[in-house]
Amino acid sequence: MWVAAPGEGSEPVGPEEMEALVASLLAASSAVVNRARKGGQQAEDIRPGILNLRLLGPAGSDPSHGMWLEADLACQPRSLRPTEVVSALGSGLEERSVRRTHQWILREGARREPLEGAGPDIATEAPHAWERAS
Repeated sequence: MWVAAPGEGSEPVGPEEMEALVASLLAASSAVVNRARKGGQQAEDIRPGILNLRLLGPAGSDPSHGMWLEADLACQPRSLRPTEVVSALGSGLEERSVRRTHQWILREGARREPLEGAGPDIATEAPHAWERAS
């Protein structure tokens, strides 16, 4: 989940316009972006890695704060970054407040958590993790 917001000097994007950008990207057969690879830029079609993308709503009362987006992104053959998805949505946008909410694996056609039985309190077994996350 992340916020797609207008970059410096760009006009704010309203919910209707962002919904149209999301629908257009999902309907596209390809979405070629420049990806950083081994010190250089490489044009690559990222559309197959965008499994789902949805607009959740405004990130605040001011349109310049951007829009919350949620995506299901593939991690094979290569992982996608929110920056690359926002780039595919259109120029003038940048990502902000990126937050991973899940990391799924597919087993026997079903989505599962990589660590079976891992609940939200798994980090309590590693107090140092909370210190680094704070």
